[in-house]
Amino acid sequence: MKFLARVQSPGAPTPDGEGGFIETWVDLDPATWWCSIENAAARNLERSIAKTIEATASHLLRGDYHPGITTPCRILVPDVEEPATTKRYDVTSVAREHEGRRRLIVFAAEYIADNDPRPRRAPVGV
Repeated sequence: MKFLARVQSPGAPTPDGEGGFIETWVDLDPATWWCSIENAAARNLERSIAKTIEATASHLLRGDYHPGITTPCRILVPDVEEPATTKRYDVTSVAREHEGRRRLIVFAAEYIADNDPRPRRAPVGV
């Protein structure tokens, strides 16, 4: 099943007026990406080039090449089970599925909640 995802990268930090900063997110250009999503099994996480395991990924997202998708990005996908909500995937690694710039495999960790033990980023706010 293909999903029309929204792809964002961190914007410039904005002062919060109390000595800290707020991290904002901006849509990439293009802002959307058609992809499939699958749960990551150990055999899926082995990277063929480096022969290493990407242990932080919970899902694999596959789609056509998108020049802006890198590790600081996040991918937002409408939840088919709960249409009013959006699933968020934080990109942990990106690889080309084949030679050239035709297909991407994005290794991503699904963001679950504010008490998720993975590194915290800005709230979804979509």
